[in-house]
Amino acid sequence: MRQLLCLFVLLLASTFITSAGLALSVGFEAAEGYALGALCPASGGQQGWSGGAQPGCTNNDPGDEEIVNTEAYEGSNSWHYARGYGSPGQGTPFSPPLASVAGPGTTFEFSIRFKAASSTGDGSEQNIYIGTEAGDDRTGFNIYLTNDSAGDGLHLFTYDDPVSFAKESLAVNLDRNAWHEVSVVAVFDANPDNDVYQYSVNGSLAYTGNSWPNPWRVDNGHTPVYGNSIKFADGGGDTPAHNGFYYDAMSYDVIPEPHTALLLLAGLGGSAVLRRRSRLS
Repeated sequence: MRQLLCLFVLLLASTFITSAGLALSVGFEAAEGYALGALCPASGGQQGWSGGAQPGCTNNDPGDEEIVNTEAYEGSNSWHYARGYGSPGQGTPFSPPLASVAGPGTTFEFSIRFKAASSTGDGSEQNIYIGTEAGDDRTGFNIYLTNDSAGDGLHLFTYDDPVSFAKESLAVNLDRNAWHEVSVVAVFDANPDNDVYQYSVNGSLAYTGNSWPNPWRVDNGHTPVYGNSIKFADGGGDTPAHNGFYYDAMSYDVIPEPHTALLLLAGLGGSAVLRRRSRLS
């Protein structure tokens, strides 16, 4: 009986760990409720997208960003983020928030497909972070995507801890005419200096290290902040020559620390054993 109960607890734990984060997947498809046109107009974004702490995105001019059916990694649609607002706070595109917030004792998983909108390199620069729960700042990982006409070409990089601010390349000279995937697994510790971020490009591990936002906050006397959405920002200014990038097949999730869930469920299983023994005695 005890073996069967332990097996039940492990199966239940596996189900709990898998489902607890309630992952979100975004393909910008009509079946998901998305319509062609601006994803994040000033009046308010589609399907839970927003400017963070405000309904829509700031300086969202026609053509700055829109859902299109001319490019797609899968399905029919993708999101073309050409250019726009570059604030580190609210006003840039924030994805729909998860039910859970990343923080100490959790893991945040993120993946997205991207493709350059210019095949020759046009100087586009865009940044991707975890968006804070309040929708007013960036936190967590930091991904910088640039499309230069020379040098590193289509280039992905990140910055490490705030002491060195070392620039770590994730990929250089990627094919501008192809879709690529960047993914991150972020494991959060009670001490942000011990957080671990694993960045992968096209399925291959590219870099493991820390990220600067929360260590920087601690070093400067501020409290760490955590998030539950994905924040995009334009790093090159609202420049007409910038055609930006296409994004598709995005997913993200907050996963509770596995051993915490196992201990909780094991405790529940142990209580069941004790109750059964009590009834039999």
